[in-house]
Formats: sequence, C-alpha cells, structure tokens
Amino acid sequence: EIMRALDRANTLASRMDQEKRDKEKIREELLSQVNKLRTILIEARAPYTPSALAKQKPDGRVVKASAATKSAWLNVGSKHGVETQLTFSVQPAGFTGNPFTKPKAKLEVVKVNGPDMCEARIVEANITNPVIEGDEIYNPAWNPGKVMRFALAGLLDIDGDGKDDRVKVRQLLTIAGAKIDAEILPDGTEQGEVTVETNYFVRGTRPDPEKAGVVGMKVLSSMAKMERTALDYGATVIDLGKFLDLVGYTPVNRLQTSSARGAP
Repeated sequence: EIMRALDRANTLASRMDQEKRDKEKIREELLSQVNKLRTILIEARAPYTPSALAKQKPDGRVVKASAATKSAWLNVGSKHGVETQLTFSVQPAGFTGNPFTKPKAKLEVVKVNGPDMCEARIVEANITNPVIEGDEIYNPAWNPGKVMRFALAGLLDIDGDGKDDRVKVRQLLTIAGAKIDAEILPDGTEQGEVTVETNYFVRGTRPDPEKAGVVGMKVLSSMAKMERTALDYGATVIDLGKFLDLVGYTPVNRLQTSSARGAP
C-alpha cells in the first residue's frame, strides 16, 4: 500500500512538473507573440514616433509675407479644413533638421481666402530672420483628412503663472481638428484612456515629489502609468513647452512682454 501511494505521489509530482514546464513554454510563446505584435504596432505607427517626427513633412508653405504688416499668406485653405485661429510654427525652406528645434516664427490664421489660400498674422518672429516666401509651416495636431489624437497629463501651465491652462490647450487641439483621448487633471482625476490610436502624449508639469501630498502622489503615479502606456503604443511623448512651439502658439503674456521690449 505504501509503495502504491509513493508511486501515485511520484506520478502526480511528475505530472505537476510537466504541467509547470508546459505553462512556462506557453508563457514564453505568449511573450514572444506580444513582442512581435508590439514591433508590428511600432512599425505601423512609425510616422508618429519621435525619430520619424524629426523627418515630418511640412503642412504647407508661405507664398507671400510682409514684415511691415506682420502678415503672411499660406498655400492652405478651406479645402484643407483651415479655420481662423489655427496656428503654425515656421521653419526655413528645405528644413531638414529636427522640428523640435525652436521655430523661426509663429503664425495664426486670421482669414481663409479660398480653397488653397489663407492669411495669417505673424505672431512671433525675429527681425534678423523674417518670414519669407518659401518658408515651411508645421502643426503636428493638424492633419487634413486624419484626426490626430492626444493624451494630456499634469499641470498645463502655458504662461508661467502657476495655473492650469487646459482650456486653452484643448481649444488649440479642437481648432486643429484633433481629438483628446485621455487626460489626467491636476487633482488626479483620470478621464478617457490612451489607445493604440493615440498619437501624442503631452506632458505638463509634474508635482514635486518632495512637496506632493496625497493628490500630488496620485498625479505622479497616474502620469507615469499613462506615459508608459503611450510609449508601449508607439505614441510620441512631448513636453508642453515643446508642443506649443511645434504648433506655433505663443502665450499672450509673452507677446505683451515682447511688445514692451520693442520686439517685432
């Protein structure tokens, strides 16, 4: 009887070892498939990854400009879905560098003149490097024929006053025809979710870990989790300041400061 019990115990132990090996094999196969799918996903999303963003094509060009009237005319219009208040950053013709580089100027559309033409106000420019014919315009949130999708997280302070300017950021995206998939509000509230279709994760100011209370720590944790998910899905992670530069937006207080100093 003892020998039969030992045999049964050995059989069960052997079976358990085999099941353990089978489970480990299945686990390895699943991980392999996950990694393959992740690679396929990243390749499929390549146009929106940071390295590809550095090679993005311009959204249009300046066809005429006047430094005297601070105006520029662009070769995009109603057929491209251009609306007034749409903004663009400006780079020189033939620009092959990283668009994350500080733009030479920023524009805001003030009038849509026709299917292929609009007039823009030169919001910010350097008098020694003015906007000229042939300059290229960029706005990663604006893509005629495709809705660009965003996730927003943290304190979105665009003018340095320490207050959240999320309403303005949302407005910039709405005007560009973009959609917000997910947000983490300053109080830690999460809205929506990052998906495989999310193109950009815009990162605002994080709470200081040394000074953050319960809410601040919740925001930090949620931001880290959402950013990780965005990266896994192949989205571009970008700080708020760089995002504003790319879309060509200048905070009002900075405009007033520049005006007071006599800048163009």
